[in-house]
Amino acid sequence: MKQNKRKCLAALTLIFILVLVCCLAGCAAGGNDAKINLNQQNEKKEAVTVTEEAEELLPEEANQQENQEPANTQTKQEQTDEAVLEEPQESQKPKVEDAATIEGDFTCSLMVCCDVLLEKIDDLKPEKANLVPADGIIFYDEAVTVFAGESVFDVLQREMKENKIHLDFVNTPGYNSVYIKGLANIYEFDCGAFSGWLYLVNDVAPNVGASAYFPQAGDVIKFVYSAD
Repeated sequence: MKQNKRKCLAALTLIFILVLVCCLAGCAAGGNDAKINLNQQNEKKEAVTVTEEAEELLPEEANQQENQEPANTQTKQEQTDEAVLEEPQESQKPKVEDAATIEGDFTCSLMVCCDVLLEKIDDLKPEKANLVPADGIIFYDEAVTVFAGESVFDVLQREMKENKIHLDFVNTPGYNSVYIKGLANIYEFDCGAFSGWLYLVNDVAPNVGASAYFPQAGDVIKFVYSAD
């Protein structure tokens, strides 16, 4: 009988110990869960705080960029203005052919001649024979005044008008110049299919028309009739 009581008491004691151990284990697990939850909440709070700080910084950076952009724009505008101011200086540089006209008035020699017709009088139209001077020189002046900005054609036109010498010409827009058809009533084709007027400067035929060539002081200008 006593042995049975002892067994029951031992069993109860063992059960009590097991229950106590289970309770302690449950409390420890609950404590760990609580700590984990607390740590997670703290991490979330820190993440929210960082996000809020970043959002606060973004407007400040945007403002700084906005403040910097006008300065950059102003710098670009200043550079553009400087370029615009510099361009006229480059465009104001005179061309080589215009340089002499910048200095003012000067003199050149001017001659209009058809001496080639003296050798080819038989090829000249009969009605034009009496228009050829004995020496073949229609006009000559060793010191013709050239005013600032005048072309070779301007000089010829003025001198022919002042001396009452016939001049016939046409504008040729394709060449941006004029073409001399006749001088002293002697015209192109009067002495053959390839005859006509041409001009020389210092005995060289320029590659532009007479109204596009600007002479320099001392130039020797000749308008000659060619029958070649």
